[in-house]
Amino acid sequence: MHSSLYRSLLPTTATSNQSIITKNVDGFHQEAGAKNVLEIYGTLRSASCTKCEYKVATKEIAGEI
Repeated sequence: MHSSLYRSLLPTTATSNQSIITKNVDGFHQEAGAKNVLEIYGTLRSASCTKCEYKVATKEIAGEI
């Protein structure tokens, strides 16, 4: 469903140093194969400590949230 839209952006970034800047937090650009994605609002795939910046995959702490 959504993947064809995100895949349509790949030719633009796959052969160049261009990046995709997104407000999306869902990871769909990466799932479609994009490599240079800058997520300005973060991601749902990981969580970070605001004090020490320790980063952990969301799936590892899902039961604690």
